[in-house]
Amino acid sequence: MPKSTPSHSEGYRVRPRQELHHGPPPASYISQSRSSTSSLRSRSRDGDTQRSHELINFVGVTTIKTVFLPAQKSTLYKKSKALPNSRHVWHEPVDLFRETNDNVLGWVSETNDNVLGWVSETNDNVLGWVSETNDIVLGWVSETNDNVLGWVSETNDNVLGWVSETNDIVLGWVSETNDIVLGWVSETNDNVLGWVSETNDIVLGWVTPAHTAVEEDQRELIGTDSWSVRH
Repeated sequence: MPKSTPSHSEGYRVRPRQELHHGPPPASYISQSRSSTSSLRSRSRDGDTQRSHELINFVGVTTIKTVFLPAQKSTLYKKSKALPNSRHVWHEPVDLFRETNDNVLGWVSETNDNVLGWVSETNDNVLGWVSETNDIVLGWVSETNDNVLGWVSETNDNVLGWVSETNDIVLGWVSETNDIVLGWVSETNDNVLGWVSETNDIVLGWVTPAHTAVEEDQRELIGTDSWSVRH
């Protein structure tokens, strides 16, 4: 697979670390509407009621994969299985993350927010963020439950998706001493899942516009809930 170094002018987007969430979610991303789901466990703030649902098996990097495409034609393939908390069942390939189609995992576009990994203004009960009423989700730590995937609380830092001061061998961030992790590219090792470095852009989680012609038979099924991408 060829290597390339796309420039910013070619559409290569680098998300600086300061764009990642270092505090409570912005108010604009907290929804006033709530949607119930069997994929999450939730509790009320006042403790009067407590709902418990089986947390789906999205634990592990082999079952959650993100693909970001900067305004180019690509095709997303998925098995015929409905995603938890999703309005869609994809049986056929669909164009993804162009200006008019934003149904991808891990990012929310302006027009479709029911995806994994981010909370839009209208739907906050997704994986990757904590809404006001449901804090047992992947990707963020609420005030009452901090042992989740994707964020490090003050008391428990050995989780996936963030590096605390004392434990940096986690998935999703690169610490100063260990950069062979999933989800971020350090200065010395860029062949990881979840981010595109300057020298290796065929990774999961971000796609540069440099590679646009991968044959269909080269598509690779990823994870248990298999996703593959042809771009």
